[in-house]
Amino acid sequence: MGQLVYFQLLARPTLEAFGGVDKDPSYWHEPGLSTDPLILNMSLIPGIVVHLVRSLNRGGRMTPLGAHVLPIRRGQPPEFMQDLVARIVSDESLMVEDYDIVLPGWPYDDAYCFGWPYP
Repeated sequence: MGQLVYFQLLARPTLEAFGGVDKDPSYWHEPGLSTDPLILNMSLIPGIVVHLVRSLNRGGRMTPLGAHVLPIRRGQPPEFMQDLVARIVSDESLMVEDYDIVLPGWPYDDAYCFGWPYP
């Protein structure tokens, strides 16, 4: 956890959500969301890994299944979302809140990410 990564959203599952939509009688498939990744290509986004999802495989070893990643943004966050922002700073002395993220050598002073607690 805490690794900086570039990630890419998968357009169709992100926009249509996972599972169950085909069983919903009101569901209408958007033909523009082709399974061909070249049709709707999402850009790479910088982020911070905050949680790894793992599972035991048949051999009793932990197998990585995925990760929860918070996207990093630069600039001023919207006023109504100020309570959900963690600033990313290069030194502990620059922290404003306990949940701010310290990354030594971080070059930007206007970076932040949105976070929310998982239930």
